[in-house]
Amino acid sequence: MAYKNVEETEPRFAGLKFISLALKILAIIVAAVALITALASIFTTLPPITRFATFVAILVGGAVQALLLWAGGELITLLIYVEHNTFETKEALKKPQMPPTKKSA
Repeated sequence: MAYKNVEETEPRFAGLKFISLALKILAIIVAAVALITALASIFTTLPPITRFATFVAILVGGAVQALLLWAGGELITLLIYVEHNTFETKEALKKPQMPPTKKSA
């Protein structure tokens, strides 16, 4: 059986697909805002070591948040694919099976 894209074969789970896409878009926005904020923290009037620590903290925190959001979106997509695969397997098992042919030894 050839691999079929879930989005092309089923209109189900439109809400979950939207949430997955929204989480991924939000992850990109969070990463961009964290990068801009981290770069802006360099130009503050704080002492240099504090500026660097702030830069790193914002960058790492933003990266962690973005990765967690992206992972949440991917998890939803994965669960949709698992459900699709389970459904396809159930349908394939409903079809009558050909009995195995005996080979002469």
